[in-house]
Amino acid sequence: MVLKEYYSTGEAARLLGISRSTISRRFDLGVFTGKRNPITGDRSISRQSIEALMKLYNIPPESLGLEKKRICVRTPDEDLFSLLSQTFEQDPSLHIERLSPEASVLNECIEKCPDLLVIDGPLPKEHLPEIIHLLREVEELKNLRILCLAEPHKGHPCMLWGVDEVWPKGLIEGHDLKERFYSLLNIKRGTSGAEPSFGHYRRWTRKTVQLPGKIWVYPLQAPFLRHPGQATVENIGGGGAFLSEMQLKGGMIPCEPFRVYLKIDQPPIKNCVAHCKVVRLLSGKNTLATGVQFVRLPKSSLLMIEALSLPSPKPGD
Repeated sequence: MVLKEYYSTGEAARLLGISRSTISRRFDLGVFTGKRNPITGDRSISRQSIEALMKLYNIPPESLGLEKKRICVRTPDEDLFSLLSQTFEQDPSLHIERLSPEASVLNECIEKCPDLLVIDGPLPKEHLPEIIHLLREVEELKNLRILCLAEPHKGHPCMLWGVDEVWPKGLIEGHDLKERFYSLLNIKRGTSGAEPSFGHYRRWTRKTVQLPGKIWVYPLQAPFLRHPGQATVENIGGGGAFLSEMQLKGGMIPCEPFRVYLKIDQPPIKNCVAHCKVVRLLSGKNTLATGVQFVRLPKSSLLMIEALSLPSPKPGD
């Protein structure tokens, strides 16, 4: 990858986790070095000065080598944003966030410098054609892609206002959602990118076991609100596990996006714990089972799981 020599104030703000206005003030004070456009006045921050500040405040410098694309979503639909978040949460090349419904879309975009703006529905207190026109006038947003979600008969005027694409909202639920967004952002992906996210984790061998486990189901929006239960761990590996015979104390799983905290209290992996993302959910007449992918697995737990696949010592060894 060819690394950039200069970053815009928006890009520098994103890397350092501070506001664009702070970057601009520090540039004017000489904290950051770089160059300034003599016509527009736009500041460009040098890579060296960003690296120096990262080193001073112990910010991992690896982020400079990973050029993330930022997606900003303006929608009143909780389910829509949850779907998009879950779709891209495992992709290290993308960052997705939701814009405040109270703030100005124009101001938010100038502050965050997204690569893609997704607009779903009308903008309260704002005139959409005027906002799109103003966005197109901002120099730092010259590469911004704008996607409007609208019914086909309502969406055609958006193209005249200056958006890049108009999709029917139902298209968001399609199986090729990732590929459509990658195409919109000009991100090239190999064939492996089309595989389900949990397929990557099967690089770890699964070991067949029959171990009772304790589980706690919790909503993503309220991780401390946990519903206890139990399950049988049928197989497990460094990337995930399969849980059968699930039973929850309340008898129901949440309607909203949720995760599972798993704890095993029996040898050979006693005290193994993990936070899990559900990738498959199977239900029968009186049974519930799920395939899970580990999203937070302590190193001690990973070592115990890996030890399951080691050959047993022979007598005399």
